[in-house]
Amino acid sequence: MSLSTKIKLFSALGLAAAGLGMSVPTVAMAAQTSTATTRATVAFTQDDQTPETPVDPDNPSKPGDGSNPGTGNTGALTLDYVSNFDFGAHKISPAKQTYIASMDNANKTANFAQVTDKRAGDPKGWTLKVTEQGQLQSAKSQKELTGAQISLTNSRAGSGLGLSVNEVSVTDQALLPGNQAVVMNALAGSGYGLWTDAWGTKDNPGVKLTVPTGAYPEEDVYTTSLNWSLEDIPTNGSNPNSPTPTTVPGGAQGAVNADQGN
Repeated sequence: MSLSTKIKLFSALGLAAAGLGMSVPTVAMAAQTSTATTRATVAFTQDDQTPETPVDPDNPSKPGDGSNPGTGNTGALTLDYVSNFDFGAHKISPAKQTYIASMDNANKTANFAQVTDKRAGDPKGWTLKVTEQGQLQSAKSQKELTGAQISLTNSRAGSGLGLSVNEVSVTDQALLPGNQAVVMNALAGSGYGLWTDAWGTKDNPGVKLTVPTGAYPEEDVYTTSLNWSLEDIPTNGSNPNSPTPTTVPGGAQGAVNADQGN
């Protein structure tokens, strides 16, 4: 069979297959791809130079307006603010009396303390403590107001990040001169961000001063200092005053005035 005959034969077969509706198989070509690998990166640095301004403890997620600069403390774990306590001016009474501190005049809010934790890594916990440095004393003769006691009551926690208030614990305290008392505590794994501990409300303050019979107040202004310490180790839940952690520098002081405010 000649070459021309073969070509004619195959052509005839192809036409016949097409006429019968038969498909002629084709060979699939392998897909060709071109690939590359890239990287995504992000870096973080510790923000330890920006002081936090006080917020409204009833709305802690709203930033403060900056009108009250607070303590000015800087660092990754800071005590940002603590109210001064003003118990007003009162007539001397031989009977036992309880005086209520006015609202926080600097912020027009409830009296409160504010803590911010922005340390790198997982939340490590912290503790806020207060020590009444000594008994209230008169300005003129330094006479003590014998038996007088400052109490922090109706404690309310607040989160600047909108977290559950159960992440931290707040504790009402009746202060004793020279004794350290835990007022707010966050265990390891909690306490990240900005937190407030408010005592009562703006209209119903929870900071009280009790003056017993026999205190014999003089006609004078009585004052004491409260030393606040934010510590970078959470307290043991069974014993809030143990262990003794390292103190974060720059604890605030609150001046207490039993007669008139600043």
